[in-house]
Amino acid sequence: MTACPAPELVCLPHLKRGDTWRLAFVWQQDDGSPVDLTGGTAALQVRDQRNRLVGTPDDISVDLETATVHVTFAPETTALIPAGAHYTDLQITFAAGEVRSSQTCLLPVLEDQTR
Repeated sequence: MTACPAPELVCLPHLKRGDTWRLAFVWQQDDGSPVDLTGGTAALQVRDQRNRLVGTPDDISVDLETATVHVTFAPETTALIPAGAHYTDLQITFAAGEVRSSQTCLLPVLEDQTR
């Protein structure tokens, strides 16, 4: 992980525009057991420092056995996200209607040098 400017952020490794991005979020109970995500939905948005929407994933899938949410951005999508510091979190809407979000993640996005 990258050094974070604020303790409330989770910093992800540098990502490159035009590359495939794969992120995984694991939802666990305090004892380490998986959270039951059955019937829930997941959403994620990438926002710039002014809170403007700059990207959404091409695919979000949930592994119910491990409570892992897999998020994929295609190269065509990431090519449109400007270089710079961006923010995201994963929001889960559980089957009963409860909504919970992960910690905010800092996404440092770099220009791709090979196109």
